[in-house]
Amino acid sequence: MTDAFSGFKGKTQFLKQEESQLTPKFVLFEDHLEYRIIFSTQKYHYTDVELVDLWKPLFGRYLLLTFKNSKNTFGALIFKNSTLKETIEILKKKGCKLSQNAKEFVKKN
Repeated sequence: MTDAFSGFKGKTQFLKQEESQLTPKFVLFEDHLEYRIIFSTQKYHYTDVELVDLWKPLFGRYLLLTFKNSKNTFGALIFKNSTLKETIEILKKKGCKLSQNAKEFVKKN
């Protein structure tokens, strides 16, 4: 992951609250996930994930996570298709709902 951001649900790609290219962190644990943007580390249980989606700007692909009962989203820029596919598959196994974009990406890769 080379870039990460948090933004507002529904407007993530265009309106970012925080962005980090220096110290981004995204870790999947057995019962929860954590991400860090700049100095703020957030922890969510997999049951808190509302949707796993993808956004493709000019370069790379962003894994986008929206959360239940939260106006925030998280985006992680992942260049390697195999890493992105594996991450999506893990999130699916943890019970997270996948968008049509995420499902199609997994099928094609």
